Amino acid sequence: MKFTQIDTLPPVLQEAIRAGVDRTICPMCSGGRSHESSLSIRESEGGFIKLSCWRASCGWFVSLLPVGASWQSRHIKPARPFERPTCRVGPALGAMLGVEYGLSLQYIDRHGWKQETEPYDGELTLVYEIRSPIGLTLGHVTRTFTDPKRCFTHKVTAQPFLDWWKSPGKTVIVEDCLSACRLSQLGYQAVALLGTNMSNEDAQQIADFSTQEVYLALDRDAFEKSLKIAQRHRHVLQMKPICLDADIKNMKLDADICALFGDNYGRDTTTGGDVRESESL
Repeated sequence: MKFTQIDTLPPVLQEAIRAGVDRTICPMCSGGRSHESSLSIRESEGGFIKLSCWRASCGWFVSLLPVGASWQSRHIKPARPFERPTCRVGPALGAMLGVEYGLSLQYIDRHGWKQETEPYDGELTLVYEIRSPIGLTLGHVTRTFTDPKRCFTHKVTAQPFLDWWKSPGKTVIVEDCLSACRLSQLGYQAVALLGTNMSNEDAQQIADFSTQEVYLALDRDAFEKSLKIAQRHRHVLQMKPICLDADIKNMKLDADICALFGDNYGRDTTTGGDVRESESL
């Protein structure tokens, strides 16, 4: 069951809920062309209020507590801190990140990336530090690079688990940390979802810390899901889904990445000045 707080909903919908109506216009689909009241509001077992749109082309639904009630939306799992020994990213792994993904060691170091001191089964393992929009460490993700790759998540907080690469520029939402780092080198504010899901809390946080346009650039095989995510959260966050020909981390030319967002490579996307730090290793 998906839950949210009433204050994250559009004001008109909040008023309808507080007024006790049982039907109103859906904030996702606006009731179609006829603007019919397709969103039902009813109390379910356990005292929760359930909102659901019965239009087949929409189907938006969410559950929330009655006004004035308090409830913990999910069981908080115990923290799983990453505790294996690490060191600075070495020459071999650093060179691979530069050649394969166009990443610069200065950005890797700046964001706290490390590699495991003791390789797992002889494999080089990269350790991403996951940071909040205000720079707090939320946990770590480890990743190997040979098939089959192995990724493990070590989360130490109940906050939205998004990896932020802060900038006053345009915001680009991606799936993974490698793509986020590449975008950051080009002057964009990047947010890695660490997957293809976005909760209401995630959307609200991105809206709170974005000052320019917001683009949703998930991998090509998730474009249809991108459209649904943008539609589902449009009352909180306006996103422009981008259909990619290749994953951003695999795009070789910086100019091609900038063109996705209507920018020219060589011009800083935040100030209009020359980009000097976008050169890879």
